[in-house]
Parts: sequence; structure tokens; C-alpha cells
Amino acid sequence: MGKINDYNERIDIGLTSISIGDYQLFKQNEYPRLGCLRVVDNETRLRGLISEDGEEILPCIFDDVDVKLDGIIEVHFKGRYYEFIIMADGFVPERSRTSFFFSKKCFYELDMCNDADETTQQLITFLNVKHSINQDQYR
Repeated sequence: MGKINDYNERIDIGLTSISIGDYQLFKQNEYPRLGCLRVVDNETRLRGLISEDGEEILPCIFDDVDVKLDGIIEVHFKGRYYEFIIMADGFVPERSRTSFFFSKKCFYELDMCNDADETTQQLITFLNVKHSINQDQYR
């Protein structure tokens, strides 16, 4: 397949790259931070995160991804900077449009300072596809 120039088309491809296995570990994963490994989509070169057991944390829709030791995930999506906060084990957030799960007990939350603009709303929509909170599974 030829080079993909349209950013939205690259994002569409990156949304499924982890589930179909079309990614590789990011070359600078010197060590896993908080059980997260950075990955890069083979075709689009967009980045995402997986857990040490290969479960998707963030899809490959980001220009870059970094995980800090204090539990902050820093990303750029469509040229905009965002931070996610990894919640402590056992924390169950209230149903929120900015809280997302990975695995059955781990959560991260988008750190929101302002109302969601169009780009932020698109990001929230993409993350809710596989990572929305279902409170019933935690009772």
C-alpha cells in the first residue's frame, strides 16, 4: 500500500492496528513504565500503548506517546497536547466521558482544564469505542 497522506485516514487505520497485530514495539522502550509499552503502527507510524500482556491501553492514533513515572501519560493528537492520569489500582471512577478503562480494573482519565473542543471531542469518541466505562462490571 502507498503512503497515506490524509491524517484522518491514518487515524482510522491506527484505531485497529493493535487488535489486528499490525504494530511493533517502539524502538526506544528501554524499560516498561507502569506496565505500559509504547508501540508504533507499521503502516501509519502513529503511536499507542499496550500493557505488558499485549492489551491495548491507547490505540495507535497519536503523534507521540510518553509515560512518566508519576503515572502521567503525555500524548499529541492532531498536533494538540493531552495528559492522561493513570488511576491507582482499585480506584473506580464515576461514569465520566473523560475516564476510560483498560483491562478489567485499570483506568486512566483525560486531564481536562477546559471544555472539549472539536479535536478533544473526537479523541474522547475514539477512546470510548473500546475503553468506555461499564459500571456494572465493577460491582
